[in-house]
Amino acid sequence: MNPNTASAIAYLTWIGGLVMLLTEGKNNRLVKFHAVQEIAFTVAWAVLYFVLFVLAFIPGIGLLFGICEILLWILGVVLWIVAIVKASQGQMFKIPVIGDFAASQAGV
Repeated sequence: MNPNTASAIAYLTWIGGLVMLLTEGKNNRLVKFHAVQEIAFTVAWAVLYFVLFVLAFIPGIGLLFGICEILLWILGVVLWIVAIVKASQGQMFKIPVIGDFAASQAGV
């Protein structure tokens, strides 16, 4: 499979990331980088979203956390789309903090 295609497929879901990590990621460091980054991004995004969701129920300041929850969702979708486009172009786009972790795991 073309490495650019495999890297873009890795971002479709965490399952796509896992499949690409276990198959194409063994032979290509760029694919491995994108797969690890996608899995770490999904985990971090879900944890942060859940924490904000729970905090949104606090009386008085819950509205602030609810707004942060919406902003996190928008930011996550934008980062996800940018990552897919960059991966399909063969570029190594690093998501802040997560990208450094993924690069160290992929040996890039």
